[in-house]
Amino acid sequence: KRREALEHLFFHEIQVLAGGLDCSARRLVEHPEHTLVTARQIQYFSSQLSQEVLGQRILLGAEDGTLVPEPVDVNVRGILAELRAVFEGHEAAHGRRLATDVGPAGMLRADRVLLLRVLANLVKNALEAIPEGASAQVWYEAGEGERRFVVQNPGVISGDVAPRIFQRSFSTKASRGRGLGTFGAKLLAEKYLGGRLDFRSDDQGGTRFILHLPPDEAENLAPPVE
Repeated sequence: KRREALEHLFFHEIQVLAGGLDCSARRLVEHPEHTLVTARQIQYFSSQLSQEVLGQRILLGAEDGTLVPEPVDVNVRGILAELRAVFEGHEAAHGRRLATDVGPAGMLRADRVLLLRVLANLVKNALEAIPEGASAQVWYEAGEGERRFVVQNPGVISGDVAPRIFQRSFSTKASRGRGLGTFGAKLLAEKYLGGRLDFRSDDQGGTRFILHLPPDEAENLAPPVE
């Protein structure tokens, strides 16, 4: 059932992105005067297609235990800038704003690809949870031996949904996805980044997903032992 859910979502997303590429290519042939706009569309669809394939490979490797983290020195400002770039023109960000606050600058020892994947999953969910005109935020905090990224949106998760938010097959989006975003983020965060992913949701602070990173990531990035 897990494999079927993965394949269902993966092929759906691939089909949508491939359709976008095909449409853009046809437009380029039929209306060569729109070269710049169409080229940007092709670049966007190509980038998203690449990210989708990468995400599928990572999640499959994480589930079957073959994924091996590759820790490197990660610049906090750089990872947030890259995260902003991922959502420039992204469908989930249409009519919505993503605000980033670097906070204390610094370096982390972590697998850059996996860290970005976890944060991108959380940001995408945050953007999809808010109406057009609203804003989601992501920032980094450090102090007293703890380092963490926080992804916040003004919405509130209902009490009946909260206990199931990290379940493998659960999703609040009946027509868009199969609950793989938060499940995959928690799996990567806790099993491969050596951290912890949790969330808080209330009327005062909205919904915050918090990625806690260990004090010394280098000691927590060894491949998991089953």
